[in-house]
Amino acid sequence: MHRILIVGGGSIGERHVRCFLKTGRAEVALCDNRPERLQQVAAAYPLIGAYADFDQVALSEFHAAVICVPADLHVPWARRGVEAGAHVLIEKPLSLSLDGCDDLDRLAKKKGRVVGVAHVRRAMPAMQAIKRELDSGKIGDVLALSCIVGYDHRTARPDYRDTYWVHREQGGGAIFDISSHLTDMIQWYLGPIKSVMAVYDHLQIEGTEAEDTLACLLRFRNSSAVGAVYVVAWQAQRTDQLILSGTKGSIHCDGWEGRVGVMLRDGRWTWTEGLKDKPDSKGQTDGPFIYEANNFLDATEGKGKLLCPLSEARHTIEVCLALTESGRRRAEVVVAGPEDVLGG
Repeated sequence: MHRILIVGGGSIGERHVRCFLKTGRAEVALCDNRPERLQQVAAAYPLIGAYADFDQVALSEFHAAVICVPADLHVPWARRGVEAGAHVLIEKPLSLSLDGCDDLDRLAKKKGRVVGVAHVRRAMPAMQAIKRELDSGKIGDVLALSCIVGYDHRTARPDYRDTYWVHREQGGGAIFDISSHLTDMIQWYLGPIKSVMAVYDHLQIEGTEAEDTLACLLRFRNSSAVGAVYVVAWQAQRTDQLILSGTKGSIHCDGWEGRVGVMLRDGRWTWTEGLKDKPDSKGQTDGPFIYEANNFLDATEGKGKLLCPLSEARHTIEVCLALTESGRRRAEVVVAGPEDVLGG
């Protein structure tokens, strides 16, 4: 049984408490600076400890720490965990800038600690089914990708005004909070992203000035494919669709319904259904988070590779920064750096 410290008792922190416990491989403690929240979670789960001050926790007593605080704190708090000798799983996104990311990677390698990032889409059955189909070469070379994700954040998180989502500088908004999921998934499928063109705005969600709508185009370093991503964080219906078009066929995924279809040039569809358990009110199920927790524990035991290593999570931050810069400049931006603008 591994001793795991969850740092941050918000919605995602509680989910990690629950899902690490469900692995049957972990004893779990929680750290949160809100006494009432700490008491609430402690009453709901068999915690081995409850701490109000992260600076006072003896991290050396834990096998691993899971960092679930606002994104601007991820890297420095993860660094403290690694320095104390703990493995670390960081909630997505890795950060809101590249500051300290490379130092964290170097420290983890020096200390021999595993540091991963919780981009949970890689653990979802439908997304893994797509990965298998792509790796099989069945649809040939992918030349076009379209991804549409929409929901109403106000319904999914009625308390959003009391969370990081109100503050763009803490990771709220369509780019860092939502498109980081999609960027990570897309690079998992098609490799690193070379350039972006983005339009984004705040159109609907009250009580925040963070962008709630995003449309962008992607080009890739190792592929001639064109990608299009559209995010609406306020629409009435749930949408989670991905289409990959290749030289030999296409893949269509309805992530909300948990179904993946493959069509080859003969015109016949092959559908795989039931790739998602019944979701909760936020559209999530525990299954992928349990899979993610087991993957992380396996990696700390030397039994497998992380679903999302630091290097790929770092690239996602590069893309998010480029999206932000592209929308500001109204130009195509090379992901290698915001100062490199194509046609600008």
